[in-house]
Amino acid sequence: MTVRIVFDTNVFVRAMAGVDPDLEAYKRMERECHSTAFSDSLIDEYCQVLGREMGYSQLYFWHEYNKLLSIEKVVHANPQRLKSMKASIDLSVKGKDLKVVQCAGACGCSYIVSGDHDLLELREIKLELAPKSVLNIKVLHPKDFVHEEIKDSTTNRKFPFHASHL
Repeated sequence: MTVRIVFDTNVFVRAMAGVDPDLEAYKRMERECHSTAFSDSLIDEYCQVLGREMGYSQLYFWHEYNKLLSIEKVVHANPQRLKSMKASIDLSVKGKDLKVVQCAGACGCSYIVSGDHDLLELREIKLELAPKSVLNIKVLHPKDFVHEEIKDSTTNRKFPFHASHL
């Protein structure tokens, strides 16, 4: 099993534009067999921001998505599971951050990679999925994700940072 990660829109867009440390975090996901999580609402937001902020067409996003899909790096959130996440999410998660946390919970992510101050301030989000079943999602800035010794919370398999991977 691989570690599942969701990229907040700010990180995803900056990675697509080639901006570090966001790009390096994204490359680490690709290189070290991690999967990235998507939901329909996040895809819509990615496409809108890529178009509005960067002048990219939706084709740019879909090209990248299909590339990840072809190398089995995509986990897509089940819409029913997304709806059930709303009840599990702490009230400290608000507005624009909600869709990222919902996606992370629905896909069983271990990490959210974000540059958003409000999310980063939380450091870790605990979602109660069922009685006696808690999902711990660590929130990391891209530069921290690049150097983090990543652990799959279900298997305890470690994915250490190696400078030779850069």
